[in-house]
Amino acid sequence: MRQSPAYLTKSRFKSALECPTKLFYTSNDDYANTMDEDEFLMALAEGGFQVGELAKYYHPGGYDITSLKYKESLEETNKLLQQENVIIYEPAIQFENFFIRVDVLVKTGNKVDLIEVKAKSFKSREEFYSKKEFIDTHWRPYLYDVAFQNWVTQQAFPEWKIAPYLMLADQNKKTTVDGLNQLFIVVKDEEGRKSVKVTQEITKELLGDEILVKVDVSNLVQMIWAGKDMDPVNKTIEDQMEFAERSQLYAKYYKDDERYPVSLGLKCKHCEFKKDNKHELKSGFEECWEFVYPDFNS
Repeated sequence: MRQSPAYLTKSRFKSALECPTKLFYTSNDDYANTMDEDEFLMALAEGGFQVGELAKYYHPGGYDITSLKYKESLEETNKLLQQENVIIYEPAIQFENFFIRVDVLVKTGNKVDLIEVKAKSFKSREEFYSKKEFIDTHWRPYLYDVAFQNWVTQQAFPEWKIAPYLMLADQNKKTTVDGLNQLFIVVKDEEGRKSVKVTQEITKELLGDEILVKVDVSNLVQMIWAGKDMDPVNKTIEDQMEFAERSQLYAKYYKDDERYPVSLGLKCKHCEFKKDNKHELKSGFEECWEFVYPDFNS
């Protein structure tokens, strides 16, 4: 069994959506993970850090929860949430075996804006939908991320009226200043953890016109919760579950450190739990195939 607390977080939920069996390999140092060394993904992550920092300046006057420790970050967050009106960056929210960090949370009484910031461009709401009026597959991971955060937050604070948002790069606008990204430099501490260093005092004039747009995705979250986001013919067994049931199932498998039943398919082609000659670590990819085909490596 994993060390306590073994929370299902946003990133682990995302992995489970791709393949629930990944929950057994993730956060397990015995298994090779090619994503740890993917320079392209690291560059994308740095862009996300910068956009996330910019979003804070679009919501001024907030409090930043910087602690990475579960207990400490929860205590800091809950203390701030006692205020009637408050803006919090990276607040920690926990419900049972779920733990999330919201990019930006704006609380006005019992009305709460839950804002997930993404380094992804956006032009119109039509992009969210496929030709059959389901959720477009390219947007599915982002919207499921928000739906998961919304669900966890609602369970933790049932008295809140939550409005979920995606904050995205607005393709309909052009930046009115040069070198905006140079104001936010991604740095690493001694333990290799990344954060953003602001290179100079930020003013409204220095930022120029806002280039991020906040998009209300309440109806899309409701579609996901109701199981109406996908064409029924394309649904897996997991897709057919109720959202809460599915989330609870993934959380239990992760907490109990049990391998979710293996299901092979095209998704395996892009599995990150493969090893190469540089590693002495285990290969989750090979183990999955050996479960189904015992002679796989013979």
